[in-house]
Amino acid sequence: MKAEPRIAEESPEQAVASIAAALDFLEGEAKAAGLAELGTLIGQASDKAKQHALETPSGIAARRSADILPICKAIVGLPSDYRDALVLKKVYGRSYEQIAEDLDVSLDTAKSRVMRGFELVRALLPPNPGG
Repeated sequence: MKAEPRIAEESPEQAVASIAAALDFLEGEAKAAGLAELGTLIGQASDKAKQHALETPSGIAARRSADILPICKAIVGLPSDYRDALVLKKVYGRSYEQIAEDLDVSLDTAKSRVMRGFELVRALLPPNPGG
């Protein structure tokens, strides 16, 4: 009988360090692939994760970095229209109105791009057997 692999639990501080390291890696990959603007956005997300770690009290549950890396890779794999809208919404917390202005598109287009970005990310992620 094959034993189930065990995943070591990380403290919130370790999880944020792992997430920041994954984001730093993706930043380098994006820049190496000629996507400097995306690399810069990923770098800013890494900085935001590190800042969050400083502001978050110990003991708060954090997602394991193994869960975050596939999401980051899926976002990097999005077409730029959807990736930009999704990053503006989820990383920067921009409103749909602000996204429309930032991307110089209509409000309906901004909403559509964010929603389609979420759909595409879900489609790119591996299946989650746990639900």
